[in-house]
Amino acid sequence: MAEDLSEYEQELKQEWASGDGVEPGTKKRRLPQKKSRKNQEAVEEHWFPELSREEMLRTEVYGEYLAKVAAADFYVARYRKRLLGEYTATLTLDQAHSLIRSPAAQVLPTSFFRGMRIPVGDHDAAFLEHEPGLDEAEESVGEYAIIRVWWAENPEGIEQRVQSAVTEGEDLTWLDFRNEEGEDDYMAVRRDSVLGELQRLASSLTERFPWGEAQATWFVLTGEPPLVPPIKVRYTSRPAQVYLEPSGKPERFEYGEVTISAVPWVSEKIVAKAYFNLQQRILPGDENRPLGRRRLELLRFVIQRENPVDLTQARRGRIGTELVEAWDRKNPNWAYGQYKQPTSAFWDAFNDVEELVLHPSWTHPRKVSQSGEAASP
Repeated sequence: MAEDLSEYEQELKQEWASGDGVEPGTKKRRLPQKKSRKNQEAVEEHWFPELSREEMLRTEVYGEYLAKVAAADFYVARYRKRLLGEYTATLTLDQAHSLIRSPAAQVLPTSFFRGMRIPVGDHDAAFLEHEPGLDEAEESVGEYAIIRVWWAENPEGIEQRVQSAVTEGEDLTWLDFRNEEGEDDYMAVRRDSVLGELQRLASSLTERFPWGEAQATWFVLTGEPPLVPPIKVRYTSRPAQVYLEPSGKPERFEYGEVTISAVPWVSEKIVAKAYFNLQQRILPGDENRPLGRRRLELLRFVIQRENPVDLTQARRGRIGTELVEAWDRKNPNWAYGQYKQPTSAFWDAFNDVEELVLHPSWTHPRKVSQSGEAASP
C-alpha cells in the first residue's frame, strides 16, 4: 500500500508527478572520493507519473511480489543467516544505518563478527590509532590501524589490527545504499568485509531484478520491498575529442543520449510525457528550437568542402568570398550576396547551426525546472 512506501519513494513520486527537477539534497560526506565511477555525466531518473489508483496499486504489488521471491533466493538467505543468524532475519532502519556507518563492518569480515559474537546491528566501533608495522607474510612494511569494537554485552570491547594501506579496485569496492535522508549514496568498503560481501550480493541482485544497487542493498538488510518505477529515464552526456595534427591539440564536443525503459503496461502517453519533460530540461529555451532546412544545408555545404576542425579565422578569411559565391550560385533564394558583409553573415549562420548540432549547451536535467528556468537551490 502507498502508506507503506519509504519516504524516499514518496518523494520521488511527488517530484516526478509535479514534473519539476530539483537539486539533490546534501549527502553525507564520502571518503575517499569515488574516483573510478563510470561516466559521471550519466544520470538515471525514475518516473512516477500521475497513475490511477489501480495502476499505483499494481506497481506496489509488483514490487512486493518481487521482494518475496528475492527473499527466497539462496544467496540472500545465506547472507542473512551468516550475518543475522536466521534465513529471514532483517534489521530495522536504524540498525541498518548503524551497520553501514560502522568502521568495523566496512573493514572486517563476517567471520570476525560471528567468531566474536558481535551483534551486527547493535555495536559501536572506532579507529584508535595508526601505526607502522611489518607485514611478515609479505616481508614488507605496511600501514596499519587499530579498530576497537564494543557492544552491550562487552562494553570494554575488543581491538583488532587492520591494514589501512589499501588500493581501490584491488582491496576496495563501492557500496551503494540509502542514507539517513532517504537518498541514494555510496561509500568505499573493503571487498572482504561485511559490507563488501553485501555489495557483491546487491550487485548480483540488480542483474536479476529490476532494482538499483542501493535498493538491493536496502532490501537485503531491511527486507523493504523496492518499488519498481513504471518508467526509467537515463540521460548521458558523452564527451568526444580528436587530437589534431601536427600539434596534438584536442578538439572537443559533446553528444547526448536519452534512454527510456518502461514496463509493458504503461501507456504511450506516459512515455511521451516522460521524454518531453526530460527534453525540456536538457535543452531549455532556444536550445530546443527546430533547425530549418536552410541552416542544415549550409552546414552540409561547408563540411562537404572543408574539415570544420581546420576552419581557423585565417582559413575562413581566405576562403570566405569563394564559399559565399559558390553558395549563392547553388542557392539563389538563400543568397548571402544581398548582405552588406556577405562573408560575415555566412560565417555567423554557420557558427549558429554548428553550435546547435554539434556543441549544444547540454543542461544537467536536475538543474532546471520544467519551465526551463534555473531551479531554486
